[in-house]
Amino acid sequence: AKAVIDVESSCFDDVVTFTESSTPEMAIVNWTWLYGEGSNGSSGPVPEPQYTYTSSGDKQISLEVLTNQGCSDKVSKTITIGVPPDVDFSWSSYCKNDATQFVDESTADFGMINGYAWDFGDMSGDVVQNPVHTYADFGRYDVKLSVTTDAGCSGEITKTVFILDEIMATRAQGYSIGFENGQETWFENSTNTGGDNSWIFGIPNGELINTGTNAWWTGGNNGSYYSNEQSFVLGPCVDMTDLKRPMISLNYWVDTQAGFDGAVVQYSINGGANWNTVGDAEGGGINWYNTRNLSGSPGGQTNFAWSDSVSGWVNGRFNLDGIPVGNRDEVLFRIAFGSNDDNPSGRTLNGFAFDDVYIGEKNRNVLVEHFTNVASGPGNQATSNLNDLFQSQIAARDSADFILLQYHMASPGFDQLNADNPGDPIARSELYGVSLPPTTIMDGVQGNYFGTNFNGSVARITDREVDRRGLEAPAFAIEIDSAVGPGTNTVIKLGIGYTYIDSIQTLSTTVTFHAALVENIALPNNTSGFVLRKLLLGGSGRSVTRDWSVGQQEVAEIEYSIDVPIINPDSLYILAFVQDQVFESKRILQSAIVKSDRKVGITIVGLPDDPVNGEIKDLSIYPNPASNYLNLFSDVALNRDYTWKMIDQRGIAVLTGEVHHDFSSGPQRIDISGIANGIYFMAIQVGDTSVVYRKIAVMNRN
Repeated sequence: AKAVIDVESSCFDDVVTFTESSTPEMAIVNWTWLYGEGSNGSSGPVPEPQYTYTSSGDKQISLEVLTNQGCSDKVSKTITIGVPPDVDFSWSSYCKNDATQFVDESTADFGMINGYAWDFGDMSGDVVQNPVHTYADFGRYDVKLSVTTDAGCSGEITKTVFILDEIMATRAQGYSIGFENGQETWFENSTNTGGDNSWIFGIPNGELINTGTNAWWTGGNNGSYYSNEQSFVLGPCVDMTDLKRPMISLNYWVDTQAGFDGAVVQYSINGGANWNTVGDAEGGGINWYNTRNLSGSPGGQTNFAWSDSVSGWVNGRFNLDGIPVGNRDEVLFRIAFGSNDDNPSGRTLNGFAFDDVYIGEKNRNVLVEHFTNVASGPGNQATSNLNDLFQSQIAARDSADFILLQYHMASPGFDQLNADNPGDPIARSELYGVSLPPTTIMDGVQGNYFGTNFNGSVARITDREVDRRGLEAPAFAIEIDSAVGPGTNTVIKLGIGYTYIDSIQTLSTTVTFHAALVENIALPNNTSGFVLRKLLLGGSGRSVTRDWSVGQQEVAEIEYSIDVPIINPDSLYILAFVQDQVFESKRILQSAIVKSDRKVGITIVGLPDDPVNGEIKDLSIYPNPASNYLNLFSDVALNRDYTWKMIDQRGIAVLTGEVHHDFSSGPQRIDISGIANGIYFMAIQVGDTSVVYRKIAVMNRN
């Protein structure tokens, strides 16, 4: 007899069949096997028994055969009982039509992995270690990886891979979803394979979190979430390259163990390989995170989160400026949830819910109205600080959250920009109760706003505050058409449409519509900026009282013959804004600015080459605004005869007189108490020629 062992190395989890080919086959009546694991073995008429090893490693096995003639033979062989490979893989690039990279992360303790088989879940596969696959449509795919080793072991794993839709978010139309038509391209999963995941989609019906519309919420564990849960809901791939002032908004409802469990919003710019948290808990944004150092570590971080419990839906908003401009072509978003190892007893915590997601451009333009005077040192410094803030935003994103508009006042010193048009700055200063510059008003906000007391101080106007205000949804949309009618180089013709766009609530109050001619001017003391030249709907604007609902519109048609001086005709802009006239608020509801065509204005001093201009160039006309009396004064005696005229805006002289030659005894006082309040022009003339031309605001008081 001759004993022959045919069995080869096998895997720890396999049932091993001890094959043999001993001869002569017909004469052998007994086969005695030792399996190499203690005394385990078999003896009898069964030639090929089966055995499952309880340990891995090299096994010294033996076979002895016995014939019916009493002859025997024995043989030994070493086989290896290997451990099945630990199969795993990861992937990146979640977006439809992307080349999704699959990376094998399998390991083997015995032998080497020498075979791969991929099933991508869409009727296709591959046999390389790290394949690349492109999915034609978004959805959920069960991807299976099978591997084998040279030790005879095999293993497999199936993971759910999410391929996301590609969304283009533009300035004109961002990405928004309310989930009423289903979950679309949003998918839930756990951070760790096989980990607990309590996210469910539908109408929440928890003990606290409940609503009548579809949403995502962590109620999968009998209305609550799991201990030690690390899970997320993955959103679409968003192309944000068109956005200059990107933001995210969502409605959320939180009901967690305060300080332990919570949720965050995160983004990835490398296909999901790494995740970054949107925002912080340092006071920025609107209703953003309220907790630091969360032990539940949502999204793998402990820095910030929503935690604790609230009694209803809250709208949270934050800017997305932290996403690098060069990496905005494909941005993934997810809402990540994390919990620690216990939940308090006594009540079922519903965790976290979210709905109504918006990713797009900030739609509100913040109007910062800055009252200044070129003779004021503090005023010039405040102007410079505001300009620095404005320019830093322009440099960072080619856009700014705010429009910076300067009103030049008559005190503490003479300011030619005020003298050009004193009435309109007065109208705005009286609206806000501003008496002296520098004073700065952000979007009409006065008093408490998200914990900051806005009292006119320029120090309150920070990047964080204008960002927060810019995150708020505007009530109106403004469209400025500056090409209405032919116009001339001295006439502005335009149409402005103010449309109410708040679909959530109606507005029942008086609102005022404004339009303004603004010039970008270089000013003394190294300051510059947009300066008000004219309020085109009057100093008080156009007030309308009605119940505003979405889609209703007010249209202003303007034809204005420029009656103010223009320094740079190529740097003119049209500004429009809407202001709430409720006495306590005066909040500006939206503003917009566009570049104007080239226009020229009036000349405020005539005959620059006339020799008489030299002796009256320092003639003072004050105060301005004037009440009851107006004064003329010069440090030098005048050699020529001059006359003065007060001309109304119709071009009619309402008062006339002669200018004194000698002012050594004091200023020449002119009684203006008999004329109506309004804007006038005082012309100082030689004969019929005006050599000084000043705009005067008359505000007579009894």
